[in-house]
Amino acid sequence: MQEHAAQHWTERRLVRVIAILVLLLCAFVFLYPVLFASVNADDRYWYLWVGWRADGSVLEIFRWTAGRLDRVIDIGRLNALTQLERRLVALPVMEAAVTTSTPIFIWQGVVKLLLAAASTLSGLALVRSLRWRDANGHLVRAGRRTLYLAGVASIVAVAVGAQAQGETRNGWTAYPVNTYGSAILIFGTVALLLWLTRLVAERSSRKMAIIAAVILVLLAIFTGLSYELGYAAIPVAAVALLVVPVTDASLRSVGRRAKLVTGLAYFSTVAVVFAAMRLFIAHICAEHDCYSGVTVVLGRPAARTMVYNFLSGFPGFGGTELRNDMKAVGWADQYPVGPTAWSVLFGLAAAVALMLVWWNRRPDPADETPLTSTPADGTSSADTPADGTLPAGEAAARVSAGGNGQVAASAADHVAGSAADHVAGSAADHVPGSATGDGAEVPGEPDA
Repeated sequence: MQEHAAQHWTERRLVRVIAILVLLLCAFVFLYPVLFASVNADDRYWYLWVGWRADGSVLEIFRWTAGRLDRVIDIGRLNALTQLERRLVALPVMEAAVTTSTPIFIWQGVVKLLLAAASTLSGLALVRSLRWRDANGHLVRAGRRTLYLAGVASIVAVAVGAQAQGETRNGWTAYPVNTYGSAILIFGTVALLLWLTRLVAERSSRKMAIIAAVILVLLAIFTGLSYELGYAAIPVAAVALLVVPVTDASLRSVGRRAKLVTGLAYFSTVAVVFAAMRLFIAHICAEHDCYSGVTVVLGRPAARTMVYNFLSGFPGFGGTELRNDMKAVGWADQYPVGPTAWSVLFGLAAAVALMLVWWNRRPDPADETPLTSTPADGTSSADTPADGTLPAGEAAARVSAGGNGQVAASAADHVAGSAADHVAGSAADHVPGSATGDGAEVPGEPDA
């Protein structure tokens, strides 16, 4: 039986590896036009400018940025950190291009790929930070299988949604540090806020509250001085802090106090920084012309632009930009363009591989070993196995109350056998999160 289980696990692992390789290949094909688009928009002179001005020195980047603050602020652009980030990324791109005699767009594609990977990891950190309560009021969190599927699905979703048309007006192809970096900031902000809130609830100490408050204050200031697209982190963080529990049901009051501490630290700083920036910009723009992007103009044109920008991020809504690009090269009469055989082939391959990954990661009823949850710290067996077996402590209590020793022995067998569950390739979809943080073990939730 053990040999059969080992062979079955090997077969499942082989199918999963092949499916993952197919998905990565399809994702790379989908992303290729975006990753290796030509250098355009402001990046056309940013790279050359940084390569000449910095002279290979990171310290010179900081001095140069600080020296230009007066000029930038004078036109109302207060996102000083954005310009510093772009220059710090442009420097190694230029150094690598010159050293290897490789076109700049190749290394810009590498930067996009790394930033996209970091965005995916920050998204997974957010998923792992989410908590909810089971029927007994205990916290549970997404397990490894859920994180695994979420990571794979997000890679495919990003690759399918990427659009390369309209290169000079497209965040996929231009300004990657600003656009891809904003995704990292949004996901990372929410994940950090929830994690610090759980720590404050767990420790219940003034020291931990002060540390969390200082970190969140600095994060709020960083967000205010960063690219404006990252401001989306603020409403998302507010919703997450309101709806995501950080303690068991029995400790709701502790969780509320922790949320009050972290929420006040972050959102009050955001409000102060934003108000100060808008007042300063209003003062500057009253004296002379400012950069158009910092002037707030509400009304139908603004609403229409917001809707267009939102919809253009989805596949199938980029027709206007594609038509403009085709018109520019004299191919306006060839629009619309139908899908090519290769695009259909890779699309079907990605869909089939994604289904195989999902199916392969489902718990297999053929496995003889029981399915058990794993604790938050991953160091010991879960308190509640997913097959409904009584925890050892509860079984012992029943034995002492008059039960027989077989119950305790059965519970001990299942607890001791949790390591074999992983070998058999079975993992619960939900694993327990900490009751008030990452340290305590709480019951898990079985797969549906």
